[in-house]
Formats: sequence, structure tokens, C-alpha cells
Amino acid sequence: MSIKFYGKGVDKLYRYWRDSSVIQNTEQGELFTSIPFVKTYALINGGNELSLQSGNFEGNPTNQKSDACILYASLNPHQIPDSLLKYVPKRFELLSKKLLL
Repeated sequence: MSIKFYGKGVDKLYRYWRDSSVIQNTEQGELFTSIPFVKTYALINGGNELSLQSGNFEGNPTNQKSDACILYASLNPHQIPDSLLKYVPKRFELLSKKLLL
């Protein structure tokens, strides 16, 4: 899993999360504690990019940043392990199975 935030204010969001103990320093990196079902780390790149990445994330997320949108999300249902499907709504699980046939 990889979530990226872009913009001038991401450093303020990062500092807010650190001050609120949502981001905690560990030996492995800065742990983002608000996603309980996957170990997620916060990474700040300069003052314009904040990433939340799972500890086992591999590869490069697509770089489709656009100033014309508020939110861009990319989800690959093939990559969702069965153990995490219990956290997604049942409708989504049924829809993703229909799309993958």
C-alpha cells in the first residue's frame, strides 16, 4: 500500500500527526498508527510530498499526480490478500470478484 499527499501544506500535516502521536518514531522508521490493519510508515520528501507506505510495499507507485484533482486512488484487487478482505465492505468484495472474472 502506498498513499501520497502533494502540496505546500503537507509538512504542516506531517508535523500535526507527529505532535498528536499519530506518527511514532521506531527503529524501522516513523510508524503511522492510524491504519491498524497494516504496518504503515510515514515518509516526508522535501516539503511537498508526504508518503504513507506499508512496510512490505515493493515497486514504484504510479506517478500520476495532477493539480486538477482532489484525490487520486489506484487499487489493484488482485493484490488484496484474503486476510484483509474482511476489512472491506462486502459489496466491494463481490464487485471485485465480478470484475476479475
